[in-house]
Amino acid sequence: MKRIFLLFIVIMQVSADNVQAQASGLYIKAGGGLGVALAGQTLDNNNIPFYGNITYLPNNPTTVDAFDVKKASFSSGVQALAAVGYMFSENIGVEIVVNGVLASSKYDVYEYNAINPAGTDIGTNHLTRQVSFPLFITPSLVYTSGSTDIDGNLKKFTAYARGGIVLPVITKMVEEQQYNYTTTGEDEYIREETKMKFGVGFSGAMGIRYNASPNLSVWLECNMMALSLYAKQTTVTDHTLDENPSTRNPVAGTVIKYTNTGSYTAYQQEPVYSVPFSNLGVAVGVMVFLKSPPPKESTRK
Repeated sequence: MKRIFLLFIVIMQVSADNVQAQASGLYIKAGGGLGVALAGQTLDNNNIPFYGNITYLPNNPTTVDAFDVKKASFSSGVQALAAVGYMFSENIGVEIVVNGVLASSKYDVYEYNAINPAGTDIGTNHLTRQVSFPLFITPSLVYTSGSTDIDGNLKKFTAYARGGIVLPVITKMVEEQQYNYTTTGEDEYIREETKMKFGVGFSGAMGIRYNASPNLSVWLECNMMALSLYAKQTTVTDHTLDENPSTRNPVAGTVIKYTNTGSYTAYQQEPVYSVPFSNLGVAVGVMVFLKSPPPKESTRK
């Protein structure tokens, strides 16, 4: 381990000694893009899809007759990012990215011949789930192909890659259930908010920069985030029957905690499950070096 660390220091020093121009120092970057869901967890702890449809037998609403399960990720959608970084040399640097989803995906699930949570009526349930403005911080190590040629001239294009960990900041999920009962004609509405346990994921990107000047670049990248979080607890914030407050379980104010072992008694505990936040995306933006060192004289004779 000590040898690897010393080798890393030597590589950084050699890279720094051979810098020809720009490309080291402090920089900022900003951009936007689009993320789509990667394969991951598709069902919650009650075997309800995060996205899709499910039909139960009319005479047995606890038995599934048909289903259509699709991929979901609560970090997919229109994204914005801002970052600050520092290049120790032409090739090696570090970067901290703040990534927020401005227009996150809302997922619809339709349950047909579904029984309500209280077990009293059967009908159709339209369930929606969304995490409004999910936010993540990603510290990363950056490697680039360099921005200058052997003569110290600025290259037009620079390839780069980065990899690091993902730290979730905002991940609260809002779930709304709208039941329409064929047996009674009643409408029942339940709204819940689910908090996640803290977890760490991984992120990576590969891209290319167009160097418009020693201090200004335009970048384009393909990025990926791998993250799943365990649900911590759900709070029932609203429960109505025909738009009037309902006394059916779970009543408004109920807090459900997710554990590895426990009991369903009084809706206080349920089995823990994971929520998908993985995505694959593309992004474009600008990068500005705040201060560049003066170019060195060429060593070519």
